[in-house]
Amino acid sequence: MSLLAVGAAAAGISSLAKAVANFTKPDPEDDIKKAPTEAEQKAGTEATQEAFLDYARMSVAERLREQLLKSKGLTEEDLAAMDPDKRAALEKEIGEDIRTRLLKETGKQTGGIANLLV
Repeated sequence: MSLLAVGAAAAGISSLAKAVANFTKPDPEDDIKKAPTEAEQKAGTEATQEAFLDYARMSVAERLREQLLKSKGLTEEDLAAMDPDKRAALEKEIGEDIRTRLLKETGKQTGGIANLLV
């Protein structure tokens, strides 16, 4: 082995030794401390179920509206806080988009929205 190879190996071992020296063994107590309590798990489960039920109870038009707002990076709260003229224009755009999508889904020109919302 050449002197250069020995030097490179020593440098590699030195780096490895530093990395091992800096390594700290994870404390198993950390996992216990971070684990949610039974009450937190139950609250999380209930919140998830409620969110699902809220979504399931939405009409097709409401779901489309939510998707359209989300695609624009907006929420209902953002919309409510908008300038009235901007909001009216956006509401019109959203309404037209929902109508177009519903008509495309139903394939009908009349009664499509009423049939889906009933």
